[in-house]
Amino acid sequence: MNLKKHLTTKNIAGLIAVILLAAIASYMFRQKESKLQEHGKYKVATVIDYGQVQGTSLLEYSYSFDDQDYTSTSPMRKKKQIGDKVFIIFLPWEPTFTRVFYDIPLPDSLATFKGTWQKLPVPYDQADYDVEFE
Repeated sequence: MNLKKHLTTKNIAGLIAVILLAAIASYMFRQKESKLQEHGKYKVATVIDYGQVQGTSLLEYSYSFDDQDYTSTSPMRKKKQIGDKVFIIFLPWEPTFTRVFYDIPLPDSLATFKGTWQKLPVPYDQADYDVEFE
């Protein structure tokens, strides 16, 4: 097989474009996660379903913000039951961008709270927080 035949200028330009787009998308996602940690609000969400999509276990949860209901999914790191309550963090200007805190226990006394917090209202281990952003 002749490598020069397959490495045309058009093919190389296409490959560079794909690599560049992937790098930009990765950078934008990291920026969004940084904003989530900086400006995110915390809320209680309810587990409504779980299952597998293409070999990945997903957790589906629902929550409300500004009189609007949202549903989101997250890769399931820890088994939860339908009806369980979990802490989430979301961007107020993009409420569908969230993270679930699987390892930070939600006390029963906060499980029905409908508002938001600027910071988590319970003491937690920083490692349990950081793992959701790795």
